[in-house]
Order: sequence, then C-alpha cells, then structure tokens
Amino acid sequence: MAKSHLLDFTLSELEEYFHQRHQPRYRAQQVFDWVFHQTIFDFQLMSNLPQKIRRQLTQEMTI
Repeated sequence: MAKSHLLDFTLSELEEYFHQRHQPRYRAQQVFDWVFHQTIFDFQLMSNLPQKIRRQLTQEMTI
C-alpha cells in the first residue's frame, strides 16, 4: 500500500484521519504546528505526540 503524503491533507482531512483511528481530532493541529510553524519534517521528533502515533504516522505517511 502506498503511503499518503501529509501535505496533501487539509487540516479537516487530517482531523478525520485521526478520528477514524480513534484518536482525538486535536492531534491534527499538533502535527500541522510541527510541520508549518516549527518546520519539523520527521514524525519521530514530534515530541508531544505519543510514540504509538508517531510510529503509525511513519508507517502510513510521508511529509
């Protein structure tokens, strides 16, 4: 299965992505803040996300 590209998601779409995975929708804003405000492009460096979510994002997405 091909990985999704994070930059192809709107904030609303990313909120839905997290919701479908039984995660709080605010996780989308956390990820957007890392990418667009702090210019961090490595999920493993997003320290306010649980390790489980960082692993899942790494497996399912690219930035």
